[in-house]
Amino acid sequence: MTMMLRILVILGVRRRDYPRLLARGWAIYNALLAKPLLFATINVALLLSRLQAFDAAQQATDTRAKGTVPTRNLAAAALMTALETARAMVQELVDATPDQGALIIASAAMFSKTVGVYDKPLLAATQRQAAGPVHLAANVAVLTAGTKGKVFFNWQTSADGGQTWTSAPSTPHGNTDFAGLTPLLTHSFRASVTAQGNTTPWSQVVTLLVC
Repeated sequence: MTMMLRILVILGVRRRDYPRLLARGWAIYNALLAKPLLFATINVALLLSRLQAFDAAQQATDTRAKGTVPTRNLAAAALMTALETARAMVQELVDATPDQGALIIASAAMFSKTVGVYDKPLLAATQRQAAGPVHLAANVAVLTAGTKGKVFFNWQTSADGGQTWTSAPSTPHGNTDFAGLTPLLTHSFRASVTAQGNTTPWSQVVTLLVC
């Protein structure tokens, strides 16, 4: 296999870093909003609603009222999902035009990291027979690069172009099957890795028309 360099798009924030999550979320939203043609595939309206919900929930925690912390945590998770979806779509743009990668990432107010990868795709989706499950196979060497100890692979699929995602059970190995998907509909898939309590950003999205 041939080794190549790939620019990874990074959000630069974790879900539980609540003050920074809000600041980074607004910075990314404003950057995406300023370049509507470049980021036309990203649902900025959804991102805005998640930001507003998290902002309100975060402010409510200052009152120390009962139930505000769980509500804030759920809002943070929803916001992080929207940000990860936006990051994955920016990654697609970068992968399509790597020579413009640094400019695209800066325009989205995100960060970058260059890694060496092999020509094997990060994630492959195949369906071996009609009405059968979709098999996902991750590039284990790349996705686990830099991690230590026991790892778990996390899997998600979307049937609406990445607006909402459904998770499958995590696995200790780099493959899984999605059964019961809606036929004659294009599904999106992505994966991430959790090791020692830390989870990597979601991989680039792959799509497959389910038969």
